[in-house]
Amino acid sequence: MSHVADRILAAVLNNLSGIPGIATVDIKPLDLLEEDQLPAVLIDEIDDEVQSGYLPGHFPVDTTRKLSFVVKVCLMAAATDFKLLIGGLHELVELALVGSESAVSLNGLLTRGLMVHGGSLFSDSESLQQPVGGWRIPVTCTYNLRSDQPGKTEKEL
Repeated sequence: MSHVADRILAAVLNNLSGIPGIATVDIKPLDLLEEDQLPAVLIDEIDDEVQSGYLPGHFPVDTTRKLSFVVKVCLMAAATDFKLLIGGLHELVELALVGSESAVSLNGLLTRGLMVHGGSLFSDSESLQQPVGGWRIPVTCTYNLRSDQPGKTEKEL
């Protein structure tokens, strides 16, 4: 069994991989993307932070953790239909993240669910030979862990 954070990311990837028209869904930075992998949805800037509950010297250790990451919807920025395509993909990505109860809870893995914190347009002219642009969507979720039951999530505590 893998760590809960890894299972959460795998479930998010699984939900995003069902989006039609996307060539690549992966966890990696934009600069590792190849031109033939576009359009792409990338997960990057992953941070798993302990928010509360850590009491040194006590066992088991109960912690509340916040997993945050950025979902990047990427297209070739020079494409003539960039505005139309990026708008449609942005909507489909947000639906895959928070468009249904099963998406928000990752099919029951989370009880508090995923949260999308807005978004911003970005462009990058240094990663590939041609400029890439798209949406940068910050996402977070909160979960609890016990040190003696590392694979169990909050509702099982």
